[in-house]
Amino acid sequence: MTNIFNLITMLGVKTDMPIYQQKSIMLYNRLARFLVIVLLIVSLLFYFIKGYVILPIAFLGLFLVVVFSLVLNYKGKVYQSAIVIAFIIPFLTLAISIMTKKYGEGLSYTVMILPRFGILISSLLAMSIIGIKNITKSLVFLLPGLFAWFLFDPLHRYFGLKIEEMPFELGNHLFLILGLTGVFLFVALLILFLQQINRQYDLLTVKQNEEIRMQRDYLEKQNREITESIRYAARIQKAILQQDKLSENLDFKPLIYFKPRDIVSGDFYWFKKIENKFFVAAADCTGHGVPGAMLSMLGVSYLNEIILSKKNLKASEMLENLRIHFKESISKNSSSQKDGMDIAFCIIDMEKKTLEYAGAYNPLYLIRNNELLEYKATRNPIGAYMKEKKFEDHCIYLKEHDFIYIFSDGYVDQFGGKKQEKFKTKRFKNLLLKIHKQKINEQHEILEQNLENWKNNLNQIDDILIIGISIDSLLHTA
Repeated sequence: MTNIFNLITMLGVKTDMPIYQQKSIMLYNRLARFLVIVLLIVSLLFYFIKGYVILPIAFLGLFLVVVFSLVLNYKGKVYQSAIVIAFIIPFLTLAISIMTKKYGEGLSYTVMILPRFGILISSLLAMSIIGIKNITKSLVFLLPGLFAWFLFDPLHRYFGLKIEEMPFELGNHLFLILGLTGVFLFVALLILFLQQINRQYDLLTVKQNEEIRMQRDYLEKQNREITESIRYAARIQKAILQQDKLSENLDFKPLIYFKPRDIVSGDFYWFKKIENKFFVAAADCTGHGVPGAMLSMLGVSYLNEIILSKKNLKASEMLENLRIHFKESISKNSSSQKDGMDIAFCIIDMEKKTLEYAGAYNPLYLIRNNELLEYKATRNPIGAYMKEKKFEDHCIYLKEHDFIYIFSDGYVDQFGGKKQEKFKTKRFKNLLLKIHKQKINEQHEILEQNLENWKNNLNQIDDILIIGISIDSLLHTA
């Protein structure tokens, strides 16, 4: 029985409703549940004890109206339920009062108390569905009850039922007392119902909070597992890029300013030394994070494959071969033609003291005699492109004290400063001119400090990679 009562209480209540509306519907359902029981009992008492017929049928009619409103609540039609209660019950109660008195089944106390009380209850019930918080709608649903209340005396007189002439029968004292007691009990039960509603709502809130906590714990666990997987991927990427042993393998120390936006990076660098030639690349793959990192690993793999399988390629030919690999493996299986990379690729011949450069969007800066020379890249990416161009070679004869920089666009595109604008190329060139004579470690620190000062509290928007090579330190290893 308790489960049935609880089920009735929750009719029409949805967790996505505002809190006040949930409480209002729960309050109405409890009151309606109580009213249904009272109407059923009273109709039976009048039928079996007083021998009335019309009055019990009328009460059963009210009973059906209240049940119908609960059915509407069950179907989620809360406002329709309120309309039924507000517009049908007051006038149905008024009609019952007139009919029962006219046909000799209406007692004086029923004329004086019960119908008026029924009209009041119907208005309060309708208001309880809408909720006190919605004042305008609550008042609208109160109007039919007030209208029926003011029509009560005039309609009784119209049908020849003069209330002031109706004798008060002492024998009906018991019924009057019962009626007044019913009013008292109704108010008391209303208070109890409100308390129970609050308790039940608190239980519902606790249950919802528990579900939210479980979902939060599940998401946190998933996030930890994903983060651990990405950190493991970062260790793999670090191993492939040979970050820890790079200087030992190269016999000199290049500047590598490598700052992923996330745990793993879509930017990557690549170094290789074969006989008297030194190969270096700085690449920026599509995207960042995990997708970019996966492309970067493909890029490293393809570069290693090309350099080992094809000898004496020019820098532009390296990029052409790299483009073919990406088009065959990525672009055919991708819905986006943007998958690929931008790259600056250099071949330094330490015997001839020459540098061969080719680029896909990423340029090369050469600083010589405190002057920055820019070698522009071909405006084509590595990957599928509608208007493909051949990559161009730039041959540079190296001199002592030359310093070269290749990089991705992450540093120049970083937002910051007082105007929250991009760092831009001009500032970047001036910064490199300022620091290129510093030691490698000092350059790294200056780049890091300058970036932090520039972006201030703003987030890093992209992966950042800057490779710097002192030609003097490189040629001394030859």
